Amino acid sequence: MLSRSGRRLFNAAASSSSSITGGSSAVARPPTHHRIDPASIEFTSAPRLSVRPPLDTLEFGKKFSDHMLEIDYNMVTGWAKPRIMPMGDIKVHPASHVLHYAVQCFEGTKVYRVPDGVREFRLSSNIARFANSIRRSAMADLTKEDEKALYELIRELVLIDEHMIPSEPGYSLYLRPTCIGTQATLGVFPPTDAKIFVISSPVGPYYKSGFKPVSLMASTKSVRAWPGSTGAQKVGSNYGPTLLPLREAVEQGYSQILWLLPTDASAEDYFVTEVGTMNLFVALRNSEGIEVVTPPLSDVILPGITRDSALQVLKAEEARHKLKVSERDITINEILWAYEAGNLLEIFGSSGGGLAVEEAAQPQVGSACEVLFDRARTVTVICLITTCLLATVALWRVRSLHFEVPAYRSPGTAGDDEDFTILKPDIIIYSTIAVIGLAALTIAGFVFIAKCLLPSSSGVGRFIRVASPEIILYSCGMACLYAAAATNLAMPRLFGAIINLVSVPSAMTPLEKRARLNREALELLVCLVLSNLFSGGRAASLSAAGERIVARLRKELFSNLLRQEVAMYDEIKSGELTSRLSNDVTTLQDALTVNLSVGVRSVASVIGGTIILFIISTRLALMMLSVIPLAAIATMCYARFVGQLSKDYQKELASSTEVATEALSSIRVVKTFPKGEAKAETRYALHIDRSYAIGLRKSFGFGGFSWIVGMLIFISMTAVVWYGAGLVLSGEMLPGTLMSFLFYTLGSIGGSVAGLSEVVSKLAETVGATAKVFEYIDREPQHAAATAEISDGVEYQPLLCSGRLNFTEVRFAYPTRGDIEVLKGITFAVEPGQTVALVGHSGVGKSTCISLILRFYDPTAGVIALDGRSLATLKDDCLRRNVSSVAQEPVLFSTSIMDNIKYGSDRDITQEEVESAARAANCHHFISTFPEGYDTLVGERGVQLSGGQKQRVAIARSMVASPKILLLDEATSALDAENERKVQEALEELSSSRTTIVVAHRLSTVQNADVVIYMEDGRVAERGSHHQLLALKDGKYAALVRQQLHGSASFLE
Repeated sequence: MLSRSGRRLFNAAASSSSSITGGSSAVARPPTHHRIDPASIEFTSAPRLSVRPPLDTLEFGKKFSDHMLEIDYNMVTGWAKPRIMPMGDIKVHPASHVLHYAVQCFEGTKVYRVPDGVREFRLSSNIARFANSIRRSAMADLTKEDEKALYELIRELVLIDEHMIPSEPGYSLYLRPTCIGTQATLGVFPPTDAKIFVISSPVGPYYKSGFKPVSLMASTKSVRAWPGSTGAQKVGSNYGPTLLPLREAVEQGYSQILWLLPTDASAEDYFVTEVGTMNLFVALRNSEGIEVVTPPLSDVILPGITRDSALQVLKAEEARHKLKVSERDITINEILWAYEAGNLLEIFGSSGGGLAVEEAAQPQVGSACEVLFDRARTVTVICLITTCLLATVALWRVRSLHFEVPAYRSPGTAGDDEDFTILKPDIIIYSTIAVIGLAALTIAGFVFIAKCLLPSSSGVGRFIRVASPEIILYSCGMACLYAAAATNLAMPRLFGAIINLVSVPSAMTPLEKRARLNREALELLVCLVLSNLFSGGRAASLSAAGERIVARLRKELFSNLLRQEVAMYDEIKSGELTSRLSNDVTTLQDALTVNLSVGVRSVASVIGGTIILFIISTRLALMMLSVIPLAAIATMCYARFVGQLSKDYQKELASSTEVATEALSSIRVVKTFPKGEAKAETRYALHIDRSYAIGLRKSFGFGGFSWIVGMLIFISMTAVVWYGAGLVLSGEMLPGTLMSFLFYTLGSIGGSVAGLSEVVSKLAETVGATAKVFEYIDREPQHAAATAEISDGVEYQPLLCSGRLNFTEVRFAYPTRGDIEVLKGITFAVEPGQTVALVGHSGVGKSTCISLILRFYDPTAGVIALDGRSLATLKDDCLRRNVSSVAQEPVLFSTSIMDNIKYGSDRDITQEEVESAARAANCHHFISTFPEGYDTLVGERGVQLSGGQKQRVAIARSMVASPKILLLDEATSALDAENERKVQEALEELSSSRTTIVVAHRLSTVQNADVVIYMEDGRVAERGSHHQLLALKDGKYAALVRQQLHGSASFLE
């Protein structure tokens, strides 16, 4: 992070342009060889500061910031004073090396704005590569100290031109450090004079279109670099040779050039190296799973900073996504064979514009990755094209198949006889049933669209992703839903046909009318039966899918919550998390079952009904649909209104759940104090009243929204009845046809629009309610060792653990109190098999040391090592197999004593092993007195046992794991004298082959320790054995022991 605290003001003057005349190495030079010195910088401010140009004009090289950095170098005298000066021209002698021999190198990096300031993109890494390129070009001597100095100078330049850094996402200030050889002498030898200058330019995204497929021309005609060349350096001479091959590739219709290198003299196969000027990544499927390959660094591969960032991302995700990330050679034939076998998943290139990351933070892949193969998009396009074709055929069949009935004319109406086209019910059924297959294709298309096109932050897109594993159940449910909608659409037309049959005069005899009536009634009955049958299938399929989704989502959420670091639980209360697991996930279930069903059915009914309305009467249909724009506007406004209210409502509901959980789980404490129940009721009622107020606003909002939609529907209905009745009176429409139109309007469209309004309301509520659920599911633990392997790729072997612990300059502050340092640089070592007691007053950091060893937290500085390996490099499971602890206040789970003791081991242990551990912890005797023995349920948090009994069961749980390291946080504090003596003997016997760290408040616990460490104010004040510390005349530990021996109630308070 760039800080203003280090900004300096400079008053020396410098010219905006400099003349470079070079020098001769034959001239005698002073012996002084100066390094780059930031303190000697000269600064000249630009006459006036520029205004940052509009975003649409930002492009590298088009606009520049106001200042530039310049430093001259001479082989003998070293570096001249650095200068920050107004942006201007650089004068170069015509015989300069940079003009004749391309002696030049450069870098490119970015700084960008974040909410708390300005952040750089791995600037120090770019400077290190820049220095390597300068040395490889034989231009200058740049030491590590010079690199640090250049880093500070560039930061200073950025701070001076900070006003030019865009604040919009995707935009940044591009920095271009450049070094050129400036000696003005013709001759093929390294230049004796050089210049570094740094300019900056505000820029936009490199690839505004984002991810897109590209085509590559793989040709052996040209090579970008050869072993032994400068291909691994960012020098100017590397880029010139790429321009002609790239132009040839573009002329032949390709986007980029794929550089190949022969594998051997026979050249039967070629190594893939880079794409244009980008590093290459290939994702393919093989017998071991999914492997992501990038060519290893060599003379022909440029060590891209973005490449390194992409590797960090991929390696961090290896365990989670079951990937294998390899830096190895890969040939073009291997890629082609994988493609032909359908095992090539993706190829992408990385460049400096593609990633926007923080220094020492996890990078996020940006828009520079070029996707070559994306089969999901192809399937999506096929599904959508098929959907359009089938819909066109279905509508054509509906419109073309009809039959004619005799004309009907109102009494007293003159005119010629006419034929009226009436849609046949069985044709509607035929046409709409034909759309059932279309439903499955549509769902598949939406799933692929969600996976490929919708952003991860999209609420609807996330819902589809969650539901996509249940595609079969959803396809069955949607097919049944479409079929039910089809039969429902047929019924109003059947009612209209019956009304026309009994009310319209015709040449049919009464017997013919009766037979026709029976047939129409039978068709109506069949439609009713089919509708209910399909509705039942739809309900069963979608309910089953919803149950599977919720079960999977709850497991995923709970699993990810367990993986989080302990620090998260210091800030987020367990009641809130419980609410997310129960209430919020249930809300999501309703959205993916009931609301989805109602929504799709309503959409199908509205679309199908609208088509039929236009077939019956175009004029009436247009009159009916004239209110849709107003209803759409009302819907969008309501969705925005209710979305934020739903988030606030769920937040208050989670808070009330947390209060209830806390009070009920601590009911004994609540009932201990005066007005304890009243205080708990007040806290709970406060959150319930807040949620009630929010819910009331939601209710009134929904009522107003429903009133607006209802009024629009009934206004249009009144207009349709008035105008349609006029058509009947004029003989232009049959009564039954008007009734069919009204049935479709009220039943299919009116009811469906009302249903859609409720669905929109529930969907907006669901998006707000489930935002936290997805946030917790996506949250990554703050320390990577929760799942990752250690840095050298070899998992630590538990059987080889000796139990040696080392604290080296460890500092720590709790995340919730970051300004208060608990440990202030403590250092001590614990040898294998040694017992170390930590003593001191409360709050000096004794229990904090235990928490750090268990990796509940990571130190803010310093290292904690197990057998010489930093705990940060070990998998958590590996650490837990070797370390076991007994807390001062042990917690037992609401299950049997047997299960609680077995919980301490990661393997299946026998009854005999459990009883052996219980005997060692002196709890077998009282367990045997219970009627159920080891199957006795201990209740919530072990409430059925006494404090001493819980402590002993917890000790047995730690013993059964046979750890190499025991951590005892006053583990015998709850025992009486006799039981304490027995358990202490058992612990001493177990400790003989284990490293034991004891946090002690009693003298009886401390005096047998090998080493006693007295802590004070987060530091180690005294160290030695019990007798050694007692021998110290003015020792603090000795004073505390004397206090206890003189009758103090406890060893330490």
